[in-house]
Amino acid sequence: MKKPILVIILVVAWMLIGIKIFSGGIGWLKAHDVSQVIINFFEESKTDDDIPKQFSNVVGIVGIFYKYHTLMGIIRVVMGLFILVSAFYLLRLRSWARMALEIIAWFNLVLATAGVVLFIFIWKTWFFTMSPILEEMAISPTEIFEGMPELSYMYNQLIYSSVFSVVYLSAVILMIILLRGKTVRNAVKLSPDSVNAGPV
Repeated sequence: MKKPILVIILVVAWMLIGIKIFSGGIGWLKAHDVSQVIINFFEESKTDDDIPKQFSNVVGIVGIFYKYHTLMGIIRVVMGLFILVSAFYLLRLRSWARMALEIIAWFNLVLATAGVVLFIFIWKTWFFTMSPILEEMAISPTEIFEGMPELSYMYNQLIYSSVFSVVYLSAVILMIILLRGKTVRNAVKLSPDSVNAGPV
Protein backbone atom coordinates (compact mmCIF):
# COMPACT_ATOMS: atom_id res chain seq x y z
CA MET A 1 0.00 0.00 0.00
CA LYS A 2 1.31 3.42 -0.98
CA LYS A 3 1.92 5.64 2.04
CA PRO A 4 0.49 9.20 2.03
CA ILE A 5 3.10 11.95 1.97
CA LEU A 6 1.62 13.31 5.22
CA VAL A 7 2.44 10.06 7.01
CA ILE A 8 6.03 10.21 5.77
CA ILE A 9 6.36 13.84 6.94
CA LEU A 10 5.00 12.90 10.37
CA VAL A 11 7.39 9.97 10.62
CA VAL A 12 10.39 12.17 9.81
CA ALA A 13 9.23 14.82 12.30
CA TRP A 14 8.75 12.26 15.07
CA MET A 15 12.10 10.66 14.28
CA LEU A 16 13.79 14.04 14.77
CA ILE A 17 11.87 14.60 18.00
CA GLY A 18 12.84 11.14 19.24
CA ILE A 19 16.51 11.76 18.50
CA LYS A 20 16.34 15.16 20.24
CA ILE A 21 14.73 13.71 23.37
CA PHE A 22 17.12 10.74 23.41
CA SER A 23 20.21 12.95 23.09
CA GLY A 24 18.80 15.27 25.76
CA GLY A 25 18.46 12.28 28.08
CA ILE A 26 22.09 11.36 27.49
CA GLY A 27 23.00 14.93 28.38
CA TRP A 28 21.08 14.67 31.66
CA LEU A 29 22.88 11.42 32.49
CA LYS A 30 26.24 13.14 31.98
CA ALA A 31 25.30 16.26 33.96
CA HIS A 32 26.44 15.02 37.38
CA ASP A 33 29.10 17.70 38.02
CA VAL A 34 26.95 20.60 36.84
CA SER A 35 23.95 19.28 38.76
CA GLN A 36 25.96 19.04 41.97
CA VAL A 37 27.07 22.68 41.71
CA ILE A 38 23.49 23.84 41.14
CA ILE A 39 22.15 21.63 43.94
CA ASN A 40 24.71 23.10 46.35
CA PHE A 41 23.63 26.62 45.40
CA PHE A 42 19.98 25.72 45.97
CA GLU A 43 20.79 24.21 49.38
CA GLU A 44 22.74 27.29 50.41
CA SER A 45 19.89 29.57 49.34
CA LYS A 46 17.62 27.90 51.92
CA THR A 47 19.82 29.02 54.81
CA ASP A 48 20.78 32.45 53.45
CA ASP A 49 18.81 35.11 55.32
CA ASP A 50 19.46 37.63 52.56
CA ILE A 51 17.52 35.52 50.06
CA PRO A 52 13.71 35.80 50.29
CA LYS A 53 11.83 32.65 51.23
CA GLN A 54 9.73 32.98 48.07
CA PHE A 55 12.82 32.74 45.90
CA SER A 56 14.20 29.84 47.97
CA ASN A 57 10.97 27.93 47.36
CA VAL A 58 11.25 28.55 43.62
CA VAL A 59 14.86 27.43 43.35
CA GLY A 60 13.94 24.44 45.47
CA ILE A 61 11.42 23.38 42.83
CA VAL A 62 13.98 23.76 40.06
CA GLY A 63 16.55 21.95 42.18
CA ILE A 64 14.41 18.82 42.15
CA PHE A 65 15.11 18.37 38.43
CA TYR A 66 18.86 18.53 39.03
CA LYS A 67 18.72 16.40 42.16
CA TYR A 68 17.13 13.58 40.18
CA HIS A 69 19.01 14.26 36.96
CA THR A 70 19.79 10.56 36.50
CA LEU A 71 16.10 9.64 36.66
CA MET A 72 15.26 12.51 34.31
CA GLY A 73 17.89 11.25 31.90
CA ILE A 74 16.60 7.67 31.99
CA ILE A 75 13.02 8.84 31.40
CA ARG A 76 14.09 10.92 28.39
CA VAL A 77 16.23 8.12 26.93
CA VAL A 78 13.37 5.62 27.25
CA MET A 79 10.85 8.09 25.83
CA GLY A 80 13.17 8.95 22.95
CA LEU A 81 13.62 5.28 22.06
CA PHE A 82 9.87 4.66 22.34
CA ILE A 83 9.15 7.57 20.00
CA LEU A 84 11.68 6.26 17.48
CA VAL A 85 10.13 2.78 17.58
CA SER A 86 6.59 4.19 17.30
CA ALA A 87 7.59 6.42 14.39
CA PHE A 88 9.13 3.44 12.60
CA TYR A 89 5.93 1.45 12.96
CA LEU A 90 3.81 4.43 11.96
CA LEU A 91 5.71 4.25 8.68
CA ARG A 92 4.45 0.67 8.49
CA LEU A 93 0.95 2.06 9.17
CA ARG A 94 0.40 0.31 12.49
CA SER A 95 -2.62 1.65 14.38
CA TRP A 96 -0.99 1.26 17.79
CA ALA A 97 1.89 3.47 16.66
CA ARG A 98 -0.46 6.30 15.69
CA MET A 99 -2.21 6.04 19.07
CA ALA A 100 1.11 5.92 20.94
CA LEU A 101 2.41 9.05 19.22
CA GLU A 102 -0.86 10.87 19.85
CA ILE A 103 -0.63 10.04 23.57
CA ILE A 104 2.97 11.26 23.64
CA ALA A 105 1.91 14.46 21.86
CA TRP A 106 -0.79 15.13 24.48
CA PHE A 107 1.71 14.39 27.24
CA ASN A 108 4.18 16.85 25.71
CA LEU A 109 1.46 19.46 25.37
CA VAL A 110 0.65 19.26 29.08
CA LEU A 111 4.33 19.14 30.03
CA ALA A 112 5.27 22.07 27.80
CA THR A 113 2.39 24.18 29.11
CA ALA A 114 3.42 23.47 32.70
CA GLY A 115 7.02 24.30 31.77
CA VAL A 116 6.01 27.68 30.34
CA VAL A 117 4.04 28.54 33.49
CA LEU A 118 6.97 27.49 35.70
CA PHE A 119 9.45 29.47 33.61
CA ILE A 120 7.34 32.65 33.80
CA PHE A 121 6.94 32.19 37.56
CA ILE A 122 10.67 31.72 38.08
CA TRP A 123 11.57 34.65 35.83
CA LYS A 124 9.08 36.91 37.59
CA THR A 125 10.33 35.83 41.02
CA TRP A 126 13.95 36.42 40.08
CA PHE A 127 13.58 39.89 38.60
CA PHE A 128 10.90 41.27 40.89
CA THR A 129 12.10 39.69 44.13
CA MET A 130 15.85 39.28 43.81
CA SER A 131 16.87 42.21 41.60
CA PRO A 132 16.07 44.97 44.15
CA ILE A 133 17.86 43.02 46.87
CA LEU A 134 20.92 42.47 44.72
CA GLU A 135 20.98 46.18 43.89
CA GLU A 136 20.91 47.09 47.59
CA MET A 137 23.73 44.61 48.23
CA ALA A 138 25.65 46.11 45.27
CA ILE A 139 25.83 42.65 43.74
CA SER A 140 25.54 42.14 40.01
CA PRO A 141 23.39 39.18 38.91
CA THR A 142 26.44 38.02 36.98
CA GLU A 143 28.20 37.41 40.29
CA ILE A 144 25.66 34.80 41.39
CA PHE A 145 26.78 32.35 38.72
CA GLU A 146 30.00 32.75 36.83
CA GLY A 147 29.13 33.48 33.22
CA MET A 148 25.52 34.42 33.91
CA PRO A 149 24.39 36.84 31.15
CA GLU A 150 23.58 40.48 31.77
CA LEU A 151 20.00 41.58 32.47
CA SER A 152 19.48 42.96 28.96
CA TYR A 153 20.43 39.58 27.54
CA MET A 154 18.09 37.87 30.02
CA TYR A 155 15.22 40.01 28.76
CA ASN A 156 16.08 38.97 25.22
CA GLN A 157 16.13 35.36 26.38
CA LEU A 158 12.66 35.82 27.85
CA ILE A 159 11.38 37.05 24.49
CA TYR A 160 13.15 34.24 22.65
CA SER A 161 11.83 31.62 25.08
CA SER A 162 8.30 33.01 24.78
CA VAL A 163 8.39 32.88 20.98
CA PHE A 164 9.92 29.40 21.03
CA SER A 165 7.24 28.20 23.48
CA VAL A 166 4.44 29.49 21.27
CA VAL A 167 5.98 27.84 18.19
CA TYR A 168 6.60 24.57 20.05
CA LEU A 169 3.10 24.41 21.53
CA SER A 170 1.62 25.20 18.11
CA ALA A 171 3.70 22.41 16.56
CA VAL A 172 2.54 19.89 19.17
CA ILE A 173 -1.10 20.88 18.65
CA LEU A 174 -0.61 20.53 14.89
CA MET A 175 0.88 17.06 15.45
CA ILE A 176 -2.21 16.03 17.41
CA ILE A 177 -4.55 17.39 14.74
CA LEU A 178 -2.68 15.60 11.93
CA LEU A 179 -2.46 12.30 13.84
CA ARG A 180 -6.21 12.46 14.47
CA GLY A 181 -6.96 13.59 10.92
CA LYS A 182 -8.68 11.50 8.26
CA THR A 183 -5.59 11.10 6.10
CA VAL A 184 -3.55 9.32 8.76
CA ARG A 185 -6.49 7.45 10.27
CA ASN A 186 -7.65 6.12 6.90
CA ALA A 187 -4.11 5.13 5.89
CA VAL A 188 -3.70 3.14 9.09
CA LYS A 189 -7.21 1.70 8.94
CA LEU A 190 -6.85 0.52 5.35
CA SER A 191 -3.41 -0.98 5.88
CA PRO A 192 -3.54 -4.80 5.97
CA ASP A 193 -0.69 -4.77 8.51
CA SER A 194 -2.60 -2.63 11.00
CA VAL A 195 -5.37 -5.07 11.82
CA ASN A 196 -4.49 -6.75 15.12
CA ALA A 197 -0.83 -6.20 14.35
CA GLY A 198 1.82 -5.78 17.01
CA PRO A 199 5.37 -4.50 16.85
CA VAL A 200 6.82 -7.31 14.78
